[in-house]
Amino acid sequence: MKPIRSLAAKAPWVLVPPVLLAPPAAHVAPVQAPARSLAGVMEVAASGGEIRVTVTFSNPTPRIVWLEKFEDGQMPQRSEFEIRGEDGRMVPYVGPTARHRPFTRGDFFPLEPGQTWKREIRIQDRYDFPEGQKTYRATFSYPCWNDRTREAVFRSLKSEKFTYSR
Repeated sequence: MKPIRSLAAKAPWVLVPPVLLAPPAAHVAPVQAPARSLAGVMEVAASGGEIRVTVTFSNPTPRIVWLEKFEDGQMPQRSEFEIRGEDGRMVPYVGPTARHRPFTRGDFFPLEPGQTWKREIRIQDRYDFPEGQKTYRATFSYPCWNDRTREAVFRSLKSEKFTYSR
């Protein structure tokens, strides 16, 4: 075996002592970084002529997350659903429309670190679903307030497939 000096002289790289390359001791647990974003789940239940969408948001972050205010059972003012059939065609929205002023922080409520918030929304009367039984998938786009930029940022949740008969 050649001495390290002669290898180092010929090699174009720097040798690192092997003690620095050793794996960490088995008793040292890795440090887990805190979550950086809001966790959300959307579930769709279609039965009895109704489509009920349940959205659940959890805040695993170490800071407050600001979500759009809306009441259980009511359609949010600025959040949007996009409903598509298996063929990829979008189901037309036929609900009320309104012009909105720009968002302010007052349009949002604080979801504290560690808290969970859940709401149910009925959407069947707001979309022109075709006759018959069909399979769909929904995307829910919702605004969150960004304190740093002082503006709303939209995020999305996607549902599993659901079947609805009209």
